[in-house]
Amino acid sequence: MALLLCMTISACRQNPATVASALPDTSCLQSGDLVYRLGDGFYSAYFQDFSQREKRFSHTGILIDADKCDSLYVIHAEADDMTGRGCVRRERLTEFLRGASDFAVFRLRDDALTRERIAGFALDYHRRQTPFDLSFDAEDSTAVYCTELVQYCVNGATGRTVIRPRTSVQGKNYIAIDDTYLSDEIIPVLSQKPPVNSYHSPFQ
Repeated sequence: MALLLCMTISACRQNPATVASALPDTSCLQSGDLVYRLGDGFYSAYFQDFSQREKRFSHTGILIDADKCDSLYVIHAEADDMTGRGCVRRERLTEFLRGASDFAVFRLRDDALTRERIAGFALDYHRRQTPFDLSFDAEDSTAVYCTELVQYCVNGATGRTVIRPRTSVQGKNYIAIDDTYLSDEIIPVLSQKPPVNSYHSPFQ
């Protein structure tokens, strides 16, 4: 898997304002919400297919600073297109959704304070510039891939195991995309399929 991630792919970008205009009303979103997308990169279908119950998305992150429409950001773990190396990063929601053919936002049923803690955990991973987990080791928190980041933040904020690996890949426990939102404790709050308008990273 690490070898696949190190393959080089070129990507072209488009003005994120195009996607922003396609977004529905985001005023209902809150810090600590979980954001999902289906990208159109080379490996998007590869990661999408890891899900065993619902093969809808290929990447996820955690929403922060959701006090105004123009200050919606997502903390997520991604790897560089050319090297396969990366870290936990922060970018605007519109940028995160650029090139997505489907997206949705889910929310933990806990109170707002718990969701703020989820956002706080995510920000801490970002401040430490936690590296991307090329080994996809779900038991090592010193490096994280996208769903691993969500698992650590949600479980850490709640103090219980809300998310756990349910998928085995090459003999290793792996946290698939659907493992992070198909739960009685997590509910959908926003869903829309925006127009496809750019090519996106295969690592997202």
